[in-house]
Amino acid sequence: MLSGVVLTAMGGGLYGFYQWTQTQYYVGKLKYLSLYQQSQIEDTIAYQSRSQAQAAAINQLSVQASACKKNAQNQAGGSKVTLTEDEQKVVSLCSSKTP
Repeated sequence: MLSGVVLTAMGGGLYGFYQWTQTQYYVGKLKYLSLYQQSQIEDTIAYQSRSQAQAAAINQLSVQASACKKNAQNQAGGSKVTLTEDEQKVVSLCSSKTP
């Protein structure tokens, strides 16, 4: 009888945990982000919904990653890559260390 109660409690806990994981949205780390933004992602940036995460995080992080990638290309020499206006606003956040 006690083992049945324990198994039921464990099953309920696992089901609750599974349901919680289905409401979490993960934004993957992009290698051209600044160290600060990488740490923000690793420490978890919380959003209330998937659409909010996509609209805010993905847009901001993709602009930052693009700026840092272009900055790394420009520092490497060769032909210069032009940064967009949004990229120019955030390029100073790029680390000087290339990945």
